[in-house]
Amino acid sequence: MNLQIFWKRNRAFCNSSIWHPNQKVEKIYYCSLVGLQSEYRTFNRTIKTTNIYIINSSTMLLRSLLSLCLVLPVIEAYLSSAGAFIQTSTGLHHVEAEIRFLNRNKRTLKTNFGPHSTYRAINGLTCLVCPPGFYRKSDCTTNGTIAACEPCAYGHYNNRYNIAISCARCIAYCIDKNAVPETTCNTTADMTCRCKDGYFNHSKGSGEWICLQHSPCQPGTELRNTGTPEHNTVCTMCENGTFSPNVSLTAKCLPCSTCDGERKVHKACNGNTDVICTSHGEW
Repeated sequence: MNLQIFWKRNRAFCNSSIWHPNQKVEKIYYCSLVGLQSEYRTFNRTIKTTNIYIINSSTMLLRSLLSLCLVLPVIEAYLSSAGAFIQTSTGLHHVEAEIRFLNRNKRTLKTNFGPHSTYRAINGLTCLVCPPGFYRKSDCTTNGTIAACEPCAYGHYNNRYNIAISCARCIAYCIDKNAVPETTCNTTADMTCRCKDGYFNHSKGSGEWICLQHSPCQPGTELRNTGTPEHNTVCTMCENGTFSPNVSLTAKCLPCSTCDGERKVHKACNGNTDVICTSHGEW
């Protein structure tokens, strides 16, 4: 969405004294957007949300966030690990959020932290980031030391080196009815799902599950690769001289029959059906 259009549509909800679309540096934005509904898929969930728009200079980074209390810790952890700090409060009809982007943390949006990564804290010190399974409770108090990190609580995780202010909440169940849990949640990894037997993951997005039933082979084809939880069935055309008449997940091409003796070919084998022969009296 064009920033000017965004500003015109939502100026009644946004505090113009702290943000203007012509500003080129990160500022504090405060918006309370009411009744703007959209759909946002994140962390194996599809959720209906009230829109909170987050702008970084001239780029719209994220949109359609923050609604259910269940997903707020996930959003908080995601934003904080990207260098954004967020406080949220939910109401019956709206969600309010105060989002702060700091210039000194601008690079963290594109940074994958490692075990020796550091960040510049608000107090001016250089701190080591927290390891997986922990979140940043507060910044370090001695230059060059690790931040004050706390382990993720039960049912929460953080899977990377980070400066997140909270851990993400583990998913409680597989969102697709045809998916089943594959691994359980721990402090460094979310629960993962896979499609149950007879289904495969049709989604191309990482961490998303849209389980569709394996496709059977059509007449004239045979099974090449059996379907798996990750891939659909693969079928190939029957070779000349063979046929496969049925719709099947285990189809095999069979050799075409021959018309022997006085029988003659009435209809040739065509890949879908076997040859049809006629006897002398039926000519």
